[in-house]
Amino acid sequence: MSDYFKQLNYFSNDYIKMVREEFESMLDNGSIDWHEHHNQICINTHKDYKDEKFAGVKPEMIGTGSLIFNWADAGVNMDVEKRTSVEKYEERLSEFDFTEISPVFAGTIMEDFYKKLKEKHHVGRLRFMKMLQRKCLSWHVDYTSRIHIVLNSSEGNFMVIEDEVKHLPENTTWLTDTTYHHTAFNASMHPRVHIVGVMLDGVQRRN
Repeated sequence: MSDYFKQLNYFSNDYIKMVREEFESMLDNGSIDWHEHHNQICINTHKDYKDEKFAGVKPEMIGTGSLIFNWADAGVNMDVEKRTSVEKYEERLSEFDFTEISPVFAGTIMEDFYKKLKEKHHVGRLRFMKMLQRKCLSWHVDYTSRIHIVLNSSEGNFMVIEDEVKHLPENTTWLTDTTYHHTAFNASMHPRVHIVGVMLDGVQRRN
């Protein structure tokens, strides 16, 4: 039995397929698009998304990327063995404030999916996340667990938590304990797409 991965039966294979099909249809018709840096789209959005401070930002983009590190503007320090230099945001948004459905998903199966998941967990940001082929994430630790709903996956897609390596098949749902060191890599020739939710069950608010 895995210490880090737990498969969940919240959603049927057919239901996950319907989520994927409607999502892909919205991409095809141009009603949504991936963030140019993060390759993410947020199903839910910040409670204050109508405020002036978010002017010019699409609601489904407010929650993309890290809430702590500015990876979009990360550079390479040529003087220190080419290590990536990443600044922290001075003002951080809180996972606890992502409580509204992004308007573009209102009335879609994504809204139904979000409601169903909230009946089972206290959920922070819930994002479509695309990992391009032949890519890998950094070795890092999250302060909460994550739920993964696998929409697109190929042979050669793996998630690694500590010393456990796991392939998560399409149309499945997993609770992953990412409070341990972990990464994911896509060694295939096709993009990988998961819905990833931040689990806030029992977690105290932090800004």
